[in-house]
Parts: sequence; C-alpha cells; structure tokens
Amino acid sequence: ANNLRSLGAEADVIGVIGNEGRGRMLLELLEQKGVGVKGILKDASRPTTLKTRVVAHHQQVVRIDREEVAPLSKDIQRRIIADVKKRLKNFDAICVEDYGKGVITPELVQEIVRLARRHGKIITVDPKESHLSYYKGVSCITPNHHEAATLAKIAIKDDASLRRAGQKLLRVLACENVLITLGENGMCLFQKGLKPVKIPTLAQD
Repeated sequence: ANNLRSLGAEADVIGVIGNEGRGRMLLELLEQKGVGVKGILKDASRPTTLKTRVVAHHQQVVRIDREEVAPLSKDIQRRIIADVKKRLKNFDAICVEDYGKGVITPELVQEIVRLARRHGKIITVDPKESHLSYYKGVSCITPNHHEAATLAKIAIKDDASLRRAGQKLLRVLACENVLITLGENGMCLFQKGLKPVKIPTLAQD
C-alpha cells in the first residue's frame, strides 16, 4: 500500500488486526501515509502480527513472529467479502497478498476472484506455494522462484527450467501473466502467446 501511494495511486487496505495497541499503531501509520483503512476489521480473538528482527553487524540473525495463523472465522470472511463487493466499483485493481496468516482462505479468494472477473477488474496475487488451487483465473501471479518451483513441481536450476515452470503456471492457472521474481537476478515475465521477458535488477543497500 505504501509503495502504491508513493507512485501516486490511491490504496485501501482490507484485512484483520487485533484489538490492541499494536493494531492501533498500524492503523495510525497507514493513515499517516494516506492509505484507506475502512476495510480493516478488528478481531479480539487474534493478535496483530508482530515481527521482531534481531540484527547484528548489519545482518538479520533471526526473526521472531508473534501471530495467529488459524483461518478467519466465517463471520469475518463474510464481512470482508461484503466490503469488497460494496466498494469494488471504486477500485481499478485488487492485489491479494497471501502471507499464510489465515486471512486468505479458499472461499475468500475464490469469491473475490469471481467478483473481480465479473466486473472487469485487474486481480493480482502474491501467493503462498501451498495454495495453488485458490488462484485460477487471476490477471497476474507473482511467485518468487522457490514458490514457482513448488507450484509448478519443477526444480528451477537454469533458464530452460525457469521457462518450463513459467509456461506451466500460465497453463495450469489459466491466468494472463506470471511474474517470477529471481532475487538479485531480477524477474521474468511470462504472458500468453509471447516470449518470456527477463527484467534485470540493481542490488542496493
């Protein structure tokens, strides 16, 4: 959401936080950035996810996560879907970020993908590798190369295996674009009927 705002787009966040100080802090930070927060629900039964990074000599040694990753209750799922349905006409695109924290369930994604397709909206997904079946028919999926290898069941070792994995994901998911991120090696974009496009990157501190 912050990246989208920095590019000049409007952005709303839809999701779930706990009903405690960390959640309130997150809402304040988002509002300071001009991000819409009407779609964020409070659930007193789960904490706001907190990640603590332990750093030594400029390198992360370990990360400690305090979180609840059980799937959302059916009631909160229904409220999220109702919110998306009500406000979909105001959106050009929906970006689903699946961090495996319990918000992204099969029912939720399938309904949101159906709504987006029916209304001609772009829908992109940053996936978890275990959730492949959720994402059929999306506009674009953006796995990293480890997730792409797991999703496609192809070990990505070179350009040839990367091409096979990307083409298989395009075919299996019936989506328009597959963008595989490759860390320091950039990205590779696969599109129906076109040759793959390698996008280089420049490493920075």
